[in-house]
Amino acid sequence: MGIFREKPYPIHRDDRAECEKYSSYLGTLIVDFNKRCGYCNDLHSYRIRSFAIDHFVPRNPKDFIHPIAPNFYKNLVYSCNYCNGAKSNKFPTKNHELHYENNIGFVFPTDEKYNDLFYREDDGTIMPEDDNPLAIYIIDELNLNNPIHSLMWRFEKLINLAKIIRQKIDETKDPDLINLKNELLEEYFEITQNIFENND
Repeated sequence: MGIFREKPYPIHRDDRAECEKYSSYLGTLIVDFNKRCGYCNDLHSYRIRSFAIDHFVPRNPKDFIHPIAPNFYKNLVYSCNYCNGAKSNKFPTKNHELHYENNIGFVFPTDEKYNDLFYREDDGTIMPEDDNPLAIYIIDELNLNNPIHSLMWRFEKLINLAKIIRQKIDETKDPDLINLKNELLEEYFEITQNIFENND
């Protein structure tokens, strides 16, 4: 059992100047959300084309109206397309000031409470902490149990292990090991690039 996400957690800057279009915040959101989806915590490496800006309170909800402008920075979430598509226009409280009620609704990813809702199984599967009913609701509604999230978590773990091994091999200065490492890395990057290009 592991923690859902590590620091630094996503933030919104208080000093961000207002932009006319919400899309102009993309670069800021990538930095503020640490290149990760605010909802599932997937790193955008190898899937950068599959990330977008989500409006936490939807821009055009079907069954209520609200005063939040589309370009209001603190309503924007850097999101992978899986979570963005699953969330869509959902906002069950129908009240922009009430994010969740009776364990139904969503928690903003920059809220400290979000860190305590979930944990990771050994294979990276996102699970509700202590069977928290609000966490269960969010997992179901955002489809956080989609295998892609476990795959991305494991892939990131593999990348980190590869970095450690690469460093250790380079430190040995053994030319045979270094050549073997280079062959392995070439094959590794070619295969993984094909996997994620096909997945997009």
